[in-house]
Parts: sequence; C-alpha cells; structure tokens
Amino acid sequence: MVDICPSHNARGFTPRVILALLLLCLILLWSSSLATATSCPAGYFDSGNIEHPCYECSVGHYCPGDGHSYECANGTISNQIGLSTCLTCASQRTNSDHTVCLLPDTPQDAREFSLKHVLEIDNHNPYLYTTLRFSEIGESNPFQYIQLTFLNSRAAPMLVYASTVTGQPSPQQSFQYFASGLNATIAVPNPRGRSIGVILYLHVVSLNARKSAMLVQPYNYLDLIYTLQPGSNFIQTSSELALYSVDNEVLLTYPKIPPNANVELQISAREGFNDKISFVLCYSSKIPQRFPNYYNSDTFITSSYKENASALLRTNFGNDGGYLAVALIFKQTFWNGKINVDFKIMSK
Repeated sequence: MVDICPSHNARGFTPRVILALLLLCLILLWSSSLATATSCPAGYFDSGNIEHPCYECSVGHYCPGDGHSYECANGTISNQIGLSTCLTCASQRTNSDHTVCLLPDTPQDAREFSLKHVLEIDNHNPYLYTTLRFSEIGESNPFQYIQLTFLNSRAAPMLVYASTVTGQPSPQQSFQYFASGLNATIAVPNPRGRSIGVILYLHVVSLNARKSAMLVQPYNYLDLIYTLQPGSNFIQTSSELALYSVDNEVLLTYPKIPPNANVELQISAREGFNDKISFVLCYSSKIPQRFPNYYNSDTFITSSYKENASALLRTNFGNDGGYLAVALIFKQTFWNGKINVDFKIMSK
C-alpha cells in the first residue's frame, strides 16, 4: 500500500501540495472510521441512519451480517427479531410472511386468507388458514381472545370448524372450535408463548350455496368470560381490562336457560378510580350467538355515562330454552373495575 500522507521525508513538495495531501489523508481516515462505525453485526442491517446505523432484523427476514436484510426462503421462517439465519420447517411450507410453519397435515390446496378481506367460499375446496396475532412485538398486554365473525353476503348459514393443532379440521377428523348459522362466530384463546402469532386452520362450508362470498371480521377485545349464577353476581376486574385506546370486553354467560323463560339482567359498573365510564351491551335475540359482538348482534344497549354506569336487559326464550351470552364492551380502560349483575330467570 502506498503511503500518500506527508511525513518527515516529504521534502521536495510545495506547501500547497503538502496541505492537499493532508486534507486527502484526513478524508480517508474519516471515511474508514465511518465505515467501521456503521458495520452491523449478524442479526442487524445497515439503516443508513447516522444516529441509529443498525436496525434489528425483522421477523420473516434474516440478516447474515453483511449489512443487508433478506426475506426467508420458501419453507423457512424467522419467528423472532434479530435472527441471522432462518429456520427450516418440517412441512417445507409456511404462511406468506414466513413467520409460522404450516402443519404437516395441511392439505396442499388449502388457501391462505387475510382478515377483513372478502373471501370466496367453495364447498369443493373448504380448507383455509390465516395467521392470528395476539399482540405486536414488545407489547405487554396481549389480547386474551380473538373472535372471528363470518359475515356471509348471501345470508347463507355457515358451518365453521377450526383448529390450531390440525391442518384439516372437520367433523370426520377433529376440531377445537365450531360455529354455525348466520354470522357464525368463534373465539380463539391466546396460546401463551407464541407472541409472533398462531395459524388457525378452518373448514368452512356454506349450507345454501356451493359458492358464497364472505367477509371474516376479527374482533380482538374479549378479555374475561364469567359464568353467571341466578341472583347477585359480583365481578372484580384487574389487569385483564387494562388495554388503552381499544375496546375491553366482559362476556356474561349462562349454560342453559329453561324453555319458555323470561330473563332479566340489571347491570351496574364502577371504575376503580371513580372516573365516569360507560359500556355497550351486545346481545343477539334472533340468532343465538355464543360470542356476541358489534358484528353479529341485533340488540345494543348503551349504558349511562357516569361513575356508576348501568343498563337493563330483558329477553325471553322459546320452547327450547338455550344458551345465554351477553357482552359488555367498555370503550375505555377498566382497571380494577367492579361489575354487579342481578340475574333473574322467571317462568312465563
């Protein structure tokens, strides 16, 4: 390497040449130090940002240490940030963003779909899958449940079989979750330890038509399920309903209402710091729903807005009786809240 920087033996150079060589030497030294400073280790990539030169590799990608980020190849995943290599799936198949492996028994013609997008249901090809995410990376309060409501554009009843442990749920094989009818809804609990998400596999059949368009609407804010007892019920909430800027939901249930019974629920709620609150009561009287929400209910009662918010629901059941499910949706954080429910079942 040629030493271009002036030294003690720089005789014969004019002062102007010596000054130019000194400036060139300083520029080379500065460039070398900058390149060294922005060299990122494996698991990181060069951001081009002087203040934050290295960014951690995102999920679905790997950063081998050459300053670049690459998408995982087919059949491999990156399920946490900061990986330098991708992990190979036993099934050689993944979801589209390369974060979760497909189960080995997933049918080859199973279709991936995105939530909140219109989906064409074909009874000849009923297997589907989607990725559920219960929190963003780094969030301390994940969703407790994710509800999926299947809204059919042709008002056709649906049969929905779902599972996270088999790629082909069906009545002939096995399934974990089931819903039927119009606006069929399932609720999937948070599988602890899978912050990046979980794949939900579905077998969906339209009862009235071979093909049908459907919107799968997610609702993420079911936090607490409480089984009522006739009489007075007292519910104390804590961190379950501490999510900020989102809905927080309590689901009230009763397993078996007798035939031809009238039901009354007098509900009052108070927030732990005595702030004014309100809630919306959701109930489906025409089409029974085990997980009522904004998308599948036909009865909505908004409580008063004050320190002690309250609402009253009266309904009746027919000859078959049935399952009671009432959702209370709070539009604000409900930390250390108290809910009182006076629950009555009366014969007609």
